[in-house]
Amino acid sequence: MSRFRFFLSEAWEIQSRDRANGLASLTALTAVLFLLAIVLVAGHNVRGVAHGLETRKGLQVFLAEDVSEDRIAELGETFRGFGEVSEVRFISAQESLVEVEADLGGLDVVGALGDNPLSPSFEIRLTADAVSRSGVVQQLAREIEGYEGVGEVLYGGRNLVGMTTREL
Repeated sequence: MSRFRFFLSEAWEIQSRDRANGLASLTALTAVLFLLAIVLVAGHNVRGVAHGLETRKGLQVFLAEDVSEDRIAELGETFRGFGEVSEVRFISAQESLVEVEADLGGLDVVGALGDNPLSPSFEIRLTADAVSRSGVVQQLAREIEGYEGVGEVLYGGRNLVGMTTREL
């Protein structure tokens, strides 16, 4: 404890003798610590964004028009059976319409177009193992696209309207 008091008294004495150098040292130390904090916060945010992008990897499977409810249930069970798939969520055309209208700030899409132009779809999330392997998403998309009742498959977190996996 006596050493601590000694160092504290020496620091106070130096500070009182040469205020300009003490203030400059304190300012430089504060600036360095501030820059270090900025780098750490930026690194943390980048890591969080990268993790978010990794977990977003999945497929959006849009169904063809006039697919029966039985076929929709079969497709859902088939997709759940893939080893790379962790979660399958069915989104009805009405749910899609509600989401689009919310994204557009409450715009009445049906009123503007006359009917609901959206088709039902499946949102498929992949397992962490599947996400980490290269080419799994593309291969799974090609396979799913071949099923009867599937209109098109989008993947990679892109919002590419009207493009099939062959065009991506």
